[in-house]
Amino acid sequence: MPEDTRELLENHTGSQTHPRVWEILDAIARDDDGEGVIPVVGQGLLRVNVNEESVARSKEMIPEALHAAIERVRKSASPPADLATLIACILAESLGVPNEARVENTMLSQVVAMHPQLASNRYLVDTQIKQIYSVVDPEIPPALRRLAAISDFELFISTTPDDLLEQALNAERFDGESRTRVLSFAPTRRPPDEKIAEALNSGFPVVFQLFGRYKSPGCVALTESDYVDYMAALLDREARPRRLFSELKGKHLLLLGNSFQNWLGRFFLRLTKDNPFVDESGGVQYVADDELRRDKTLTFFLRHCAKKTEPIEDVHPDDFVRQLARGWEARRETRNTGQGFDAEADQKITRDLIFISYSRTTLGGQPSLDVARVARLADDLRNEGFKVWLDAKGGLESGVDYERKVRLVISKCGVFLPICSTTTQMRADTSIEQERPFFRREWNWALERLAEIEKEEPDRIFIIPIVVDDLPFKASNVPEGMKRLHARSFPEGVAGKDFFKEVQTLIRRINSKRRAYAGT
Repeated sequence: MPEDTRELLENHTGSQTHPRVWEILDAIARDDDGEGVIPVVGQGLLRVNVNEESVARSKEMIPEALHAAIERVRKSASPPADLATLIACILAESLGVPNEARVENTMLSQVVAMHPQLASNRYLVDTQIKQIYSVVDPEIPPALRRLAAISDFELFISTTPDDLLEQALNAERFDGESRTRVLSFAPTRRPPDEKIAEALNSGFPVVFQLFGRYKSPGCVALTESDYVDYMAALLDREARPRRLFSELKGKHLLLLGNSFQNWLGRFFLRLTKDNPFVDESGGVQYVADDELRRDKTLTFFLRHCAKKTEPIEDVHPDDFVRQLARGWEARRETRNTGQGFDAEADQKITRDLIFISYSRTTLGGQPSLDVARVARLADDLRNEGFKVWLDAKGGLESGVDYERKVRLVISKCGVFLPICSTTTQMRADTSIEQERPFFRREWNWALERLAEIEKEEPDRIFIIPIVVDDLPFKASNVPEGMKRLHARSFPEGVAGKDFFKEVQTLIRRINSKRRAYAGT
């Protein structure tokens, strides 16, 4: 990012920003060139408040001793509390572990290791932890909300077993609807590469939990020996989820608050790096972790022994996320006001985006029946996992900047769906630009793009005409270049499963050209 632009944003945000923030924002902007950044989120971002209503509701549903332990810890803890420490203290209280037997800064792995049934009934131990987490029902930490709001991030790696990152993404991007794709790994339960690829191509954000999750007793890492077993499996190229690691290859990683101890931190960094530590190829590993302040030998190792690793020890990971989110938002606002950035797109435009073009109004200026049909089709596509670009005003927004924005989206999207109907038939094309229906301009821009695509990929499908009523397509006044294409008939905008499969195949082909991967 140019220095004058950084200075402009510094003035915009009103405070000093860590220099690594700008490096990461630059890498995010180069995602289409094969770079990009993947956040790796850990315990250090999970400062939480207990949901008191959930605790009160659970009183009659859990053992009295466990509820009493939760109440004692809740009242003695200073909110917000570290989530793992909170659960560890509750577990220790419920087991009656005396204070003198507990280690300083009680760690969950150590308390679990003292559980009397760990060796004989591990499933019961995991179930108890799951129950504690469910009752505590922690609120989403602000740091996770800020991270989730950075919509350029599409894949997240989690080193914690909770579902807070998933909740944050659903809350910030989908108004609480459960749209985020979640995958988890365990040495005995590796998600198949096909399922990973499907999630990555879904158009929705993906959270991959490397050490299992509370919701899956028997498939979650809680003790230090668990972490060793998981780490060994992840380092094994045959046992690891290969499709995931192929996605990490060449990308920059932003490790936030993973809080691994010295030896475990080194192994974790090695497994996320495709080459030996001394190799300078591949992406940069940015490590923002409070553990670096406590462990200077780890900081020394990262700074002097591990190539392309950048320790960020002079700022807490919470604050680093705050600065990153602030810089990203400022950059987006600056882009939208034309102050030094490529001005048009206020959302990420990717090659797997589906553009829907339609006429919102009739010839007489009344709302057309196509509005409801298009909304139904768009919802169905989104529910199937596709990214959809839909102009809610249907071309009623005007101005050169808006036209430039729409042309930009059409020039980069993967599939263009023109909605053809008796409404579009009545709104004929004209040579007078100011009187031309906006959707017909979109159709012409899409045909120009198709001509460019066919020069390099003659068999590539880009435009799929959709007829939503009884319009005779071949006899209609759609452009001649569109009539030669195979149109689909979806009365009232209701598409069939075979169409979704067809589009999914098309999107996968587009993605495979953009990003070839190994191991699938």
